[in-house]
Amino acid sequence: MINKLDKMATIKPLVPKSVRSIIRKKISLLNYDIYTAFTKNPYAHLTEHNFSNSKYKLCIIKEFFHSHKHCIAACEELSVSYKVIDISTHNWVDIVKNSKCDAFLIWPTAAFTPWRKMFDDRAFVLEKIMNKVIYPTYSELWYYEFKDRLSYWLEANNIPHPKTWVFYNFDEALNFVKKSPLPFVIKLNTGASASGVWVIRERKKGIKLVKKIFRKGLKPRRWYPHDVQFHSILIQEYLSDFEEWRIARVGYSYVGYRKEKVGDFHSGSGRWSWLDPPKEILNMVRGITDKFGITSMSFDIFRTKDNKLLVSEMQTVFGASKPAEYLKVNGKFGRYIYDYEKGRWIFEEGEFCKNHLCNLRVEYVVNHLLPEKLGK
Repeated sequence: MINKLDKMATIKPLVPKSVRSIIRKKISLLNYDIYTAFTKNPYAHLTEHNFSNSKYKLCIIKEFFHSHKHCIAACEELSVSYKVIDISTHNWVDIVKNSKCDAFLIWPTAAFTPWRKMFDDRAFVLEKIMNKVIYPTYSELWYYEFKDRLSYWLEANNIPHPKTWVFYNFDEALNFVKKSPLPFVIKLNTGASASGVWVIRERKKGIKLVKKIFRKGLKPRRWYPHDVQFHSILIQEYLSDFEEWRIARVGYSYVGYRKEKVGDFHSGSGRWSWLDPPKEILNMVRGITDKFGITSMSFDIFRTKDNKLLVSEMQTVFGASKPAEYLKVNGKFGRYIYDYEKGRWIFEEGEFCKNHLCNLRVEYVVNHLLPEKLGK
């Protein structure tokens, strides 16, 4: 199998991108993608490292596409003891029981539905049944890459967000699309970087999408061929004139930038501006996270032309490659910290987004979360 995957990796540069795209639509390259991720993980062969001065030991849960490498890199840089475990195996409960770790760092696989469900189910058992400290917490993980769950959460908690309707009945969805003012947005439940999102300007296209989703199923772009989503659809009001800000909180640190629009979308555009985030947006994120005990979350916030703030997305784990540093103020990289006593924001210069912000996560777990939970 490895030799075959090596050959595929060798041949890939010779295959035109257009042909690769067609192949991906027809053939599942899941094993190839896993192998490629493995070869790009400099810590792939590291399973445990104990540091003499580390007060705690963290379990890093292996992620199929090796996103857990960022947690390993953070522990290595911060000299925090860790152990990598695989909870996808049949005996995962025994592995957890015998791990002798103080907390579990988790970054769920989102791009393959069966594995996403596995992470969701087992994170629940870890925290709620086995009483383990996991980070992010299960409540933060619950709506990660589930647009329907997030819409319920936002509505139930009266948090301003774009108007959203979730349908599980074909006739109800079809009637809505036939009567709803144009344009509007149709979304699949999962799919990052605007994949699985369509701006509907022609009613015929909306009707066609509804029929396809309920009859055959659809998948986001770059999704695996047989991993289709069907029998549910999310429809959202279309907003045209707004700014979009990505603001992330990890622990007590806040960072962010403005996402720039290309075509119909800000998400997935790969363009951004390092601007000092408006304080009203920082305050909105702080207010939500403080109220609900959230300490690992990125927010996509819309600011409309009439200055309304709407929460569009919330993701508890998120990448930091474009850009690698989220906040730049007056030409200096850094973070914001909120001074509760003085009621003001304080900018601290430095690089705080290392390893996709996993350094901040590890620091928060060992310096705040575990001392509070374990009392040591």
